Amino acid sequence: MKKILSVLLAMSMIFTLTACGSKEAETSPGESDTTTAQDEKLDYPESGELRIMVPFKTGGALDVQVRTTAKYLADVLGVNVVVENTAGAGGQLGTTEYLSEEANTSTILLTDGWLMTVTPLVSQVQYSVDEYVPIIDHNITNFCLFANPKKTGIETFEDLQEYGKSSRVVFGSGGAGTSLYILQKSLLDQMDIASDTITQNNTSEGLANLMAGTVDVSVSSFKDAADYVKNGDIVPILWFGDDTYTDDDAFSAGVPCAKDKGIDITYTGFYYYSIRKGTDAAIVEKLHDAINEVYANPDFIAESEQIGFQPTGITSDEITAYLDEFTTMAKTTFTLD
Repeated sequence: MKKILSVLLAMSMIFTLTACGSKEAETSPGESDTTTAQDEKLDYPESGELRIMVPFKTGGALDVQVRTTAKYLADVLGVNVVVENTAGAGGQLGTTEYLSEEANTSTILLTDGWLMTVTPLVSQVQYSVDEYVPIIDHNITNFCLFANPKKTGIETFEDLQEYGKSSRVVFGSGGAGTSLYILQKSLLDQMDIASDTITQNNTSEGLANLMAGTVDVSVSSFKDAADYVKNGDIVPILWFGDDTYTDDDAFSAGVPCAKDKGIDITYTGFYYYSIRKGTDAAIVEKLHDAINEVYANPDFIAESEQIGFQPTGITSDEITAYLDEFTTMAKTTFTLD
């Protein structure tokens, strides 16, 4: 994860648009003073309302996070900001429907890096990543593989290896082709462990199945699993960054990363805002700056931490670089058949 964040945050490519305002243009002798369109205040959204399309269900964690952001964004832009949900097919439905929007639309899309990179590799979709221009990140989530030692005796990565020598490992996921399925199947395949999956609706259900012993291992975010770990009910086996994880109190003892165990997989949940291809760079910049202003608001920071997300404010070019890097990694290390 630290490597990915360094890629995202260390890149220095930034849009260099002429600032809005009434700054007087420099002129040569004999030239008249003129004002370019870029010097004029950008009237966006012209409709006086910004819509955010969320291709996931109402009331879920992502939906709550977006609605929190929208509340603050309305104050920054001085317009109504409306959140609309178009759920279905794991986000594919809303992502596809958004293609009906034209360039410079007053509707932006929350999307998932997985939907834009891996999903087109394993499913026939009607969209491609090139149809959307990234604006700014929404959230980056770290994921970890957990086990319930009371049910399986698995407490470490080495225990999982030993367990897999005599038993098929059952893991929870959303089914073939979903991120948690491909992630865990790829991990277990690299460990030469035979596996099966049990379908779950979300990671919270996966943790419940782990507690009940219905599955042997399950992937969840550190945040969602923290209380179970503190209570000693489950243990972290490894996570999908590239350095030992010690960021939270429940995991202060350290969680080994996959690469430390010889597993060539790096993964984080990555959500970001985008807009239709062909949109003016000035509009992308205005939206980025407005949302980034929200991210810097102390009240927003306090509220976002309470509901479990901490956006960083990375740029369009940085997001594109991450998506390109992740696609390359996925093609070489994931089990995609």
